[in-house]
Amino acid sequence: MAYAEKRGKGPMPWRVKYRLPSGMDASESGFKTKAAALAWGRDQEARIREGRWTDPNAGNITVSEWVDRWLATQDVGVSTEYNREYLIRRFVRPMWGASSLNSLSTEEITRWENGLPARAGISRRTARDARSLLCTILGDAAAAKPPPIPYNPALRPRNRGRRTGRRLDRAPQRVWATPLQALLIAERAALLSGRDDDFTMIVTIGYTGLRWGEAIGLERDFVRQAEIHVEWQLREINGRFHRLPPKDDSYRSPRWEPCLPVDLPEFLAALLSRQVEAQSHQRCPCAAQHGGSSQYVFLGVDGGHCRRGNYARRVFRPACDGRHEPASGRLSRLIITDATVWPGLPVAAWPPADPGVAFTPPTGRGIQPIPEGTPLACWLPLKPGLTPHGLRHSHKTWMAEDGIPEILAEQRLGHEVPGMRGLYAHASDRMRDGLKAALQARWEDSLRARAAVAPHSPVPLLDELLAPIRAQTRPQTRGGADQLRPSVTRWDLAKPGDREKMISQIPPRTGEDPTPGTGMGFTQRASDLAKHQIQRVELRGFEPLTPSMRTRCATGLRYSPRTGSQRSKSIGLVEPALSRRRPGRQRRRTGRRAGR
Repeated sequence: MAYAEKRGKGPMPWRVKYRLPSGMDASESGFKTKAAALAWGRDQEARIREGRWTDPNAGNITVSEWVDRWLATQDVGVSTEYNREYLIRRFVRPMWGASSLNSLSTEEITRWENGLPARAGISRRTARDARSLLCTILGDAAAAKPPPIPYNPALRPRNRGRRTGRRLDRAPQRVWATPLQALLIAERAALLSGRDDDFTMIVTIGYTGLRWGEAIGLERDFVRQAEIHVEWQLREINGRFHRLPPKDDSYRSPRWEPCLPVDLPEFLAALLSRQVEAQSHQRCPCAAQHGGSSQYVFLGVDGGHCRRGNYARRVFRPACDGRHEPASGRLSRLIITDATVWPGLPVAAWPPADPGVAFTPPTGRGIQPIPEGTPLACWLPLKPGLTPHGLRHSHKTWMAEDGIPEILAEQRLGHEVPGMRGLYAHASDRMRDGLKAALQARWEDSLRARAAVAPHSPVPLLDELLAPIRAQTRPQTRGGADQLRPSVTRWDLAKPGDREKMISQIPPRTGEDPTPGTGMGFTQRASDLAKHQIQRVELRGFEPLTPSMRTRCATGLRYSPRTGSQRSKSIGLVEPALSRRRPGRQRRRTGRRAGR
């Protein structure tokens, strides 16, 4: 229990003593009266009983000391640990490491966050991440028992500051690609690397929605006949690969809930089977570092794993942008190709020419000379800004266009459907079959569109895939060039009962997109059928409707069920039957007039 004692004869002679949670006694001096000292001591004991008491001397430790204590209690993933270590080492310790915890204020932390972008040359998002981490560290300090500080000074006041420009701070919308664009990007990537493996990998990411780490971490044991199981990923952290579970435990495997693997359309199952056979004897050299079977489906040129930055700079970005990004003080370089075959074989990378200045091809050490007479061309941008993760967005967009149920689309990507929509809905076998049919149709449409541009490809694998389409088309020579035209279209196929085609069944003459929004063949949705068929004319008042009656109605003639005659409202082709009066009624009216 708190008690007061008088010490000395000064203006503040009273001191109070009280019991700490540890059992030791503490004292506080500087009170004018005994009552004031006792009131303060009893208030401290009440706070101790309620768990709200803070030691005034506990906040004297430095931020660096508390950060070391805080890091020892954290249990996070490898990537989170690396990101936190970077933010603490570069931003938190240099500014606040020597300061005591109880000396920090919200105003000083806010000014520090606002000045970080200009002072450290970083983005505003990185500055927000640094303050968020500091807020987490100080928040745990304020929540400790007993807390070293009474409150968290790094908390952001809500609804403060200007609202204008907040939406501009958001990242731009992710670029996505159509099936034809994904096919062309995969073809360019294979030409840049000189391997069919890159073609198969990019097509696999586009038609399965795998993340980059899940694609390069796909092991051969998890590739089955018509499905793949996503149970691991490879994360590149600080130059080393780590074999980790999928992001947020987003397993897609029969051994993990919701027990739904990634189904493969027929063409992709054949491509992956071929890829697995080609890599059957190759193993990655870094298996001892990250574990695993070391038998991966996609490996780099040197037998190791494809690193995200190197692959994007050397293969993926040039395939999408048509040029190499500027690096090491050099300007961007155009990809020069041999235009003998389409889309061209890459032979050099030249800087762009200046307007009005004669261009001289670069020469020197390390630059391979181009033979005279070689037709040269440069690639145009195909899908600027597209990333491997953008192909995952593309896959989700394709499923939305094909009307795939939400539960199947989200579980295929490893997402959870919140609320009752995810609790009561389940992915059925019929849904999965429809998805595989839709993806197969999209692939076939993209191949036909690619064959319409050029029937052959310098990529051996793609040229082999185009061979059946070349066999189904007949060449037409016009001006010395071979033109390919599909021999059969979906409107040319005969349907049952189509002997007497009615006007209402003739589809409109509209241009057809080489990659239509829905390519599900004969399993089309009602909305797709409505786009290609004219609605039949509605006849009311009698049944049944014969083909001849439909034809008359569609051509503007009207049918009278009472007399069986025809008439036209706008053109007097036939005498209207309903407008004639009966002879007896006409004579009665004439007699009345005569009697008058």
